[in-house]
Amino acid sequence: MLQLSREQIHHYLYIACLITIAIAIPLSNYVMSMGGVFLLANAVLQWDWQEKWKRLKENKIALVFPLFYLIYCLGLIHTDNFSAATDALLNRLPIFLAPMIIATSALPTRCEWRVVIHAYLGSVLFATIYSSVYYLTHEVADIREISRFISHIRFSLSVVFSIVLASSFVCQYWKSNKTKTILYLLLIGWFVCYLFVSQTLTGIVILFLLLVVLFLYFLFRWTDKKRKVGVMAALAFPILLFLTYFVGISVDYFKEKDAGAARLPATENGNPYYHDENSMIENGYKIYTYISYDELPSAWGKRSDISYPEVEATLIRYLNSLGLHKDSAGVAQLSDWDVQNIENGIANVEYARKFGLRKNLYATFFSLSAYHHYRQVANSSLLQRVELWRNSWSLIKRNFWLGVGIGDHKQALDEELVKTDSPLKDTRNKGCHNQFLTIWLSSGIFAFLALIVLLFAPFFCTRRHLSLLYLLFFVILFTSMFTEDTLDTNAGVFLFSLFNALLLFVYTKIEKSI
Repeated sequence: MLQLSREQIHHYLYIACLITIAIAIPLSNYVMSMGGVFLLANAVLQWDWQEKWKRLKENKIALVFPLFYLIYCLGLIHTDNFSAATDALLNRLPIFLAPMIIATSALPTRCEWRVVIHAYLGSVLFATIYSSVYYLTHEVADIREISRFISHIRFSLSVVFSIVLASSFVCQYWKSNKTKTILYLLLIGWFVCYLFVSQTLTGIVILFLLLVVLFLYFLFRWTDKKRKVGVMAALAFPILLFLTYFVGISVDYFKEKDAGAARLPATENGNPYYHDENSMIENGYKIYTYISYDELPSAWGKRSDISYPEVEATLIRYLNSLGLHKDSAGVAQLSDWDVQNIENGIANVEYARKFGLRKNLYATFFSLSAYHHYRQVANSSLLQRVELWRNSWSLIKRNFWLGVGIGDHKQALDEELVKTDSPLKDTRNKGCHNQFLTIWLSSGIFAFLALIVLLFAPFFCTRRHLSLLYLLFFVILFTSMFTEDTLDTNAGVFLFSLFNALLLFVYTKIEKSI
């Protein structure tokens, strides 16, 4: 019978905890937390402090993580909401503990490392399949609902990171194992398709940035000219495809299709048209042109039981999106499907499409135009973020050095929105939606600087070569922090703390850089 030493038992428990957390990141906040608790308990019970101290001296960069956490805790000095502050500190505790535990634990074998990574990939794969099946079998009012386990934005980060991980295996097996190469390529294809189907712009933008980073990396770092040309060409194709797609949609949306044409003064029935030449352009047509207010009410009444005043704005925009005049003839050309969309509050035919990125881009373009013309932010997550950033910065300037206190920043921001008569003044607990602003507002300038040090220290302080995999992971997390409070949720905290530490202290020692 095989007998394990105490050290071996703790090591296997350590690996089991890593696997548990990796599986839970895209699936379960509760299991994530429990995995973290067991990881800490195992490290404490191991009780080999001398050996851990020895390993810590070899990984001094790990000290940056508790340094950030301790400086962040300075925000406790003047906080009023200790309950929220305690929750925030507990939520971010893995940033302190996980890197320290991983840096001072025995190095996993290559096999163990790959088990952890494949457990994570398998979990993300399961979550994407489950979400896709749900999307195809249910009526989904909001595309964000298909992320069934965690926030759709946090999940998109896991999907993008999974693409990166799968790509690293493609590079490893490209010449040695064609079967594995094909399987990983299929996995990448599936994740990319899911990313576009889920229409998470954050994830799509980050994926595009990763392609650009890779292009620049190979441009300046590779010396093998033959391989460089091939790889750069392979990267240039999706970059150019994305740019062409984006530019094409932008032109289709903003370029007026009937520019210069003389406006008709009246409908076929002789009723006058209303034309506002200063109105917004949507789908290539000015929204408030070719409107017959005399004909629309009666024409709509023939198609629907819902009263005209309830749908007027939606009807006008929907007709405009189809390039139809807003009169009885235009309403008559609507299909039953179109009428149902209007009744459901869908204001643009593109919004009704089940698949595709176009509708998200169109919604974003409309929001930007509405903000430019009317200062409206209500239906735009992007412009709501801009409004939150503006008010957050206003607060920061008045609380530059120490912030407003951990746990108090959301309430302070709510009060600031009311004070400035912001369009978001009736919302509550929105948060900054920017990790840098959140940390600064909570704990002051020194906590903000500590976060910057935490993120960039590996590039300047570590003596060993950082892998390309780490660079891409950094781009994913760093970019997400500009539009999200990435470190305010379990999924974001564990994704950052676990894989940041694993890539710094494990991967660079047991795998070659891709």
